[in-house]
Parts: sequence; structure tokens; C-alpha cells
Amino acid sequence: SSLIDHNAVNAPYKKVVVIGWDGADWRLLRPWVLEGKLPTLARFVQEGSYGYLRSTMRPESSVAWASF
Repeated sequence: SSLIDHNAVNAPYKKVVVIGWDGADWRLLRPWVLEGKLPTLARFVQEGSYGYLRSTMRPESSVAWASF
């Protein structure tokens, strides 16, 4: 048996863009999106997908970004 899913290997690729803002939190960004202050981010959320990430333990930038 193979660990490779040959259907997935031959499937057409979709482009992915990952945007990460150091120190940005949805508790801060969401109200601004809803108020219309961040229209481009609002469009990304409406037309794409987004999610919440948990940080690393020691929640500091150098450790968190290196784990991504």
C-alpha cells in the first residue's frame, strides 16, 4: 500500500495566500472590519476563509513565526 494519494497528487493546484500580522488579534480587527475601516480585509474574509491561530508556549514572535 502507498502513503501517497495519487488522486491528490494529480489534482489541479489551488493558490493559497497566508497573511499573518504580528500582534494583530481578531478581537481588535473584527470591530474595524465591521465598521468598514478595513475594506480589503473584509473582502478577504467574505470571499476566502480565515481562522484563529493559537500561539506557541512562550508566546513571543520569534518562537511563533519559526513554528509556522
